[in-house]
Amino acid sequence: MSSVRCLDINSCRWSAVSNRKENRGFPILSPLSDLVDFYDPQIQDFMEPLETYRFFEVLADAPEYHPWRGNGLYTLEVVEYLLDKGIIAKQNITRALQHTLEIPMETFKAADQKIVDVVYNFGQEHFMRENDVKQIVKAMRLKFLGLTGRDTNKHWTVTESVYFDDAPEGKIHVVTREGKTQYIKQPTELVTNMTMKLINLQAVQGNDLALRLQTDLIEEFQKQGLVDVVGQRIDETYFINNDSI
Repeated sequence: MSSVRCLDINSCRWSAVSNRKENRGFPILSPLSDLVDFYDPQIQDFMEPLETYRFFEVLADAPEYHPWRGNGLYTLEVVEYLLDKGIIAKQNITRALQHTLEIPMETFKAADQKIVDVVYNFGQEHFMRENDVKQIVKAMRLKFLGLTGRDTNKHWTVTESVYFDDAPEGKIHVVTREGKTQYIKQPTELVTNMTMKLINLQAVQGNDLALRLQTDLIEEFQKQGLVDVVGQRIDETYFINNDSI
């Protein structure tokens, strides 16, 4: 029998935020920012190009299809995917989130790199192990995004993940290991500022979209008889190579 292999999304949530098209920054909101009409039923089309905005109100009676989680606010990238797959139609994109300024991606990445350089310099001066420094950088990034760090997945076994909204202490049960339960905090738990909420939403939905694209890829391999999928987590797919091919 073939061993279980893992297809992992590298730095899933941080990559979802930082690895985007360069002309797509983060909206800076003000008290005057609001949702504006985006779809015109008379012309049956958008009032402006889709890339004018970064977040959209989507209302649709569509079956659940990750990353579609029902009516709500969605990122531009998720909206593009849902339109491309026919999960939603143009008329389902009712309003767009208005903004006047953006944090350019190059500015965001440059600031992040300066922080990383400071942490690595500190680690070198104090003879810290490189892996420890990497974990500090990762924890800082995730907390900036409004997410908590999680234990290493080195010893995780393939089990069925469980997702529910009414978990104890407002947390979401994800998967178990050696009798322990792993939790991830609700996306809004550490975030209060509206601009930060959007960055957080970009990270969460970007990770959802990355997993969906990964799933599309691996399921196509499964249809071809190349692999058998045996499980998934929030950023990983476990599979077995079909040696009979």
